[in-house]
Amino acid sequence: MDYLQIIYKSFFLGGNGGSGKWSWSISAFFCSLYLLFRYKCKVVFTTGGPASAHLIGVMIRFFKSVRLICELQDPLTGKDIGRKRSIKFLVYFEKILLKNSNKVVYVTKSAANYVKNRYDNIKANVEGIYPGSKKFLKIDDFSISKVDDKLNIIHLGTLYSTRNLYTLIEAIDGLILEKKIEKNSIRILNLGEIYGDIIKTSFI
Repeated sequence: MDYLQIIYKSFFLGGNGGSGKWSWSISAFFCSLYLLFRYKCKVVFTTGGPASAHLIGVMIRFFKSVRLICELQDPLTGKDIGRKRSIKFLVYFEKILLKNSNKVVYVTKSAANYVKNRYDNIKANVEGIYPGSKKFLKIDDFSISKVDDKLNIIHLGTLYSTRNLYTLIEAIDGLILEKKIEKNSIRILNLGEIYGDIIKTSFI
């Protein structure tokens, strides 16, 4: 296998160890570029775990001067993210992102502080903003969506390192010990990738 095949399989198809694919940026870029000029956008907001989403935002700025705001859950070079093969590239890209964005938002203050301490000459305004949700109306009748007698809790996203379900599991175990709920009355489903030592835990 020559070097071009290795680059193609690992960079474009393999996602460099993560669940995101760099190849997404190709089609998404042309779509974004069309929308940018079609609606005369002045602000571009990129969000999500895959770095390819933020790559599009940086690329767009080469074609039009817009305000770029990027929101990430964690630093691209965070521990146990599952991208061991691409760590050097992600460090390089993270520098580019911080120099070409107007604002970079992380979902925790610790993540924002990590980035501030790791890099010098950051041009972007780096902040940690914990996401919230509006208050929804109370629903008293769950009979329509009820599948069985179990309470179903669904987690959408990737699990690794400190992003885990340990606290939730401990809370449920405590309620069982206090006999406030019955054993096996709650089902937890994770829809996403799992990396690091967490994959060895018994509840997965």
